[in-house]
Amino acid sequence: MGSIASTLKNLNQRLFWLGFWIGTAYFSYIFSWLWSLYPFSFLGLGPGLPAFGLALFVLILLVVMYAVYWGFLFFITQKLRLQNWTGPLLAASIFTLGEYGRSFLLSLLMAGDHLVIGPHWTIGNPAYFFSNIPIVNQGVGSWGIYGLLFILCWLVCSLISSSSRKRVIIIVIPIILLGWYFGRLPEYGDEKITVSIIQTDYIAGSEYAPIEEARDFRKKLSLITEAAFNSPDYIIFPESSNFSKSLSLFLNPSQAQNLFSSLSEKEIRIIDNVRVAGEGGTKSTGIVINTKIGVEMT
Repeated sequence: MGSIASTLKNLNQRLFWLGFWIGTAYFSYIFSWLWSLYPFSFLGLGPGLPAFGLALFVLILLVVMYAVYWGFLFFITQKLRLQNWTGPLLAASIFTLGEYGRSFLLSLLMAGDHLVIGPHWTIGNPAYFFSNIPIVNQGVGSWGIYGLLFILCWLVCSLISSSSRKRVIIIVIPIILLGWYFGRLPEYGDEKITVSIIQTDYIAGSEYAPIEEARDFRKKLSLITEAAFNSPDYIIFPESSNFSKSLSLFLNPSQAQNLFSSLSEKEIRIIDNVRVAGEGGTKSTGIVINTKIGVEMT
């Protein structure tokens, strides 16, 4: 810790601290949802100082870690000459690659890909704030969230650079139009589908006793029966809900098929997500179950 503090002190660069304080404000907002977990009853805690201290510690740890990371990204971009037309491109590239690296930061520093959240956590990517803009939503199929982030960073850096402002309109408009055209969402006309979304309280990566597994499975069966009552086209479980894994523990294939057939006369597709051990560690995989024919896709 001493060497880190010494490094930060010696930097003494304006853009580092600008990035740090912007990151502190930004990630404090991003991770404010942690307070909704208080008092961490799923960890056996109740309202009081221990639970409050845990929430505050996790929040400060995440915010400071990512704020320091942003500070270094800002510091690196400071070394570029934004007055040159290549400067904005390099700055945008560095920040975009840095954001991609940040999505793996928590896994690298803590527990590898065995974390509950998995190895790749894109939460906090600034591109998400633009997802509800129609033209962005249409074109994101081509450029993705990191392509969008690159364009946004390049725009900001170009506006700062006096030599690049004229190029913004000349270059960025064709990029947006091409991205919109090739990445636009398909038109489905008036066709509609109905979806039931199930939210479980299953904590991925946790070890459960057999009695707890049985209780969790009964709860999932109750939820899926309730969801099927309205005969939706799809029933969707959350990521790493492990419904299929629980199903294989308590029912044989014949019993499972009878269960699905009894849910509704209508053909319903159940989208599940399970965590499986494989080469390179634990991975998430999706499973589509057709209530009339069984597993349809993995």
